[in-house]
Amino acid sequence: MAVHGGRTELTLISLNVSWYTGFLVIGGLYASWTIGRLYNKARKIVQRADRAPTSKILGLATSTATGLATIRAFGSTAAYMEQMHNHVDDLSKARRYFWIANRWLGLQMSLVGIMFGVGTGASLLLSESATLNPSIFGFALTFSMRFSSVVFKAINGFGAFETAAITADAIAAFQYLETEDQGGIETASNWPSTGRIEINGLTVRYSDAQPPVLNNIDLTVAPGQRVGIVGRTGAGKSTLLLALLRMMEPEKGTIAIDGIDVSKVRLHDLRRNIGYIPQNPALFSGTVRSNLDSFDQYSEDQLEHALQQVMLGAKADSSTTLNLDSVVVAGGDNVSHGQRQLLCLARMLLRKHKLIILDEATSAVDDFTDEAIQAVIHAVSEQTLVVVAHRLKTIASFDKIVVMDHGSIAEQGSPQDLFEAGGMFYRMVMSSEDSSELIARIRK
Repeated sequence: MAVHGGRTELTLISLNVSWYTGFLVIGGLYASWTIGRLYNKARKIVQRADRAPTSKILGLATSTATGLATIRAFGSTAAYMEQMHNHVDDLSKARRYFWIANRWLGLQMSLVGIMFGVGTGASLLLSESATLNPSIFGFALTFSMRFSSVVFKAINGFGAFETAAITADAIAAFQYLETEDQGGIETASNWPSTGRIEINGLTVRYSDAQPPVLNNIDLTVAPGQRVGIVGRTGAGKSTLLLALLRMMEPEKGTIAIDGIDVSKVRLHDLRRNIGYIPQNPALFSGTVRSNLDSFDQYSEDQLEHALQQVMLGAKADSSTTLNLDSVVVAGGDNVSHGQRQLLCLARMLLRKHKLIILDEATSAVDDFTDEAIQAVIHAVSEQTLVVVAHRLKTIASFDKIVVMDHGSIAEQGSPQDLFEAGGMFYRMVMSSEDSSELIARIRK
């Protein structure tokens, strides 16, 4: 009976120990889950703080490498180094908080592991099975001692996975961005055939919360006419050109080219059939030939003639000579800004667009390049030209001048008529440094 009673007592103790062990395991897992939630929440906040300085460092490094010669020429090296140091300091702060959170997690997991190990050892010492199976005791104690490191790796890995998933989700969000409507009517292959532009009551704004950028614009450009658009900064000159290409959709009014409303034309047809040269032209990595003729549509004689027209061919001035096999790096960084403008102009001449748009193409070029562009513009006879001009002498001999002010057309007419009217155009001419040359061109 004594032995039987002793066995009953040990069985009850083992049963209580089993319940205690189960409670210990559940408690350890719950504590680890709670700590892991707090850690992952802090980790996401720190990761967001890490992204901003990282992007700033990469952006500054890229811009510095691109404009290194300019930075050194103006003695701004110290200023850029100071900017980089500030960005690195911001990044180090974010990284420091990340490792503080990481070490906090390690400390908490160590405490949980100690409690779990001590509880497991105590329960095994009181367990009947421990006296009968020492191997089970050793295995359980070894496992409990490694509990904290295993759970730490699990929580840390889950946090890294969650951060990566957030990044992937941000990239995947790009597929839900609203894109331009590619539908519309299909135009003839030779559209526009005359280049006539009719703008009626055009009103454009950047967003519903902002005032209109263009207010009730009415403008007619005859086929083959050369039109210059001038005005102060912010007057709406470039916005008008963007509206022609449907980079901005009108709130009211219509734009018709050769009698066809551009809002009903397929974007691909519209932008393919209109020649456009921006203020900052873009070139692609390759050669001059590949930039002028990406799809091998023109003969070598045509390409050479286009280079001659813009004064870049073999017979041009030695300082600006390029040939068809000249190498062009990405963005055209190995050629001057003026040469990039002239190459884009040559590309437009090759395609023989009936409507060519230039957005301040001479605003950042030297006098020689400006003269070359003007010579090409004046040589164009059958194409319609719409030119936003920074230099008045570029458009002084044009057929029509449009003066814009605060999003509206203040004046329009021939250069001579506007000059004699004594309005805004007259004041712009008289305040120019080369006013005498401008007056001679206007009255020519």
